[in-house]
Amino acid sequence: VCAAAVGGRTFSYGVSSLGLGPTWYLAWLLLFSCSYAVIGGPPMAPTPRPPLWKLVGIGAALGLLQAGIIATGMGTFATMPISVGSLPFDIAFFAGGIAARRGGWLDTPLSAAERAFAWAVSVFVFLAIVGGSIANELTYLATGPSVSPYPSANFPFPACNATGTATGAEVESCTLVSMAVLILAFGLAAGCFTVAWSAALLDFFLRYCNAPRGPITTELGRSAYAVYVIHPLIVVPLVAAYLAILRGPWETEVDFPPGSSKSSTPMAEGKLVLGFATVMPLSLVLTWLVAAGFRRLPVLRDIF
Repeated sequence: VCAAAVGGRTFSYGVSSLGLGPTWYLAWLLLFSCSYAVIGGPPMAPTPRPPLWKLVGIGAALGLLQAGIIATGMGTFATMPISVGSLPFDIAFFAGGIAARRGGWLDTPLSAAERAFAWAVSVFVFLAIVGGSIANELTYLATGPSVSPYPSANFPFPACNATGTATGAEVESCTLVSMAVLILAFGLAAGCFTVAWSAALLDFFLRYCNAPRGPITTELGRSAYAVYVIHPLIVVPLVAAYLAILRGPWETEVDFPPGSSKSSTPMAEGKLVLGFATVMPLSLVLTWLVAAGFRRLPVLRDIF
């Protein structure tokens, strides 16, 4: 709304057709919580935490399932953006969180071997994906937008090199196979990373950041949920204000294609850096201040 007022055009803020923006997560959290309350049944017995390698294996299986879902081209599911680590992972992690709370999974840190395993998997997958992204970008810059660099004609099988006597049908079949292998490989790696990185972070914070709370950290923790809900009401007007400055005193035109949140207008890097350096800290300070008051309002104080 603010961007439309500044630019005189209609822009969408959101990741789904319903325009929920990041609050799609709240809708699904409410769905999970209501399902948990309605299902009922006898109390679950505390379950010891499985070995980390088994949890990572479950993540790998979920990653393959997620890859299949992504391959269908489904953009959203009931407002949830379909991406790496979404639908099956959200369901599994919600159930896993319940089991972890009842079984005391987070009461003790990981063993030395599990900690090394979690970090090794996380770092390996991270470097592989970053390396692939860099290679993709370098190939794109070298060949131009007319060539699809990743997967290339000879990935993942050298026999896919579409030269010589290869026909159009052979090239198309090879491209489909390459894409399928790439999606499955990426899903498998991302599934392992999702669990391993979560375990590594939880273990790190349990070991080194689990200090007694002071007044400031207590307030920040209690206001975090409200921050998640209201932050678009702060961030969007601040971005719109910076756009107004760009288009006004600085006479810099910023154009957004309809339905997109990415500007197609070239802009000096200094102006982008200045916008980030001003909007980001202002957003953080104002959002936490407003959230602190927001969660203390009548009725809302019982929710947040």
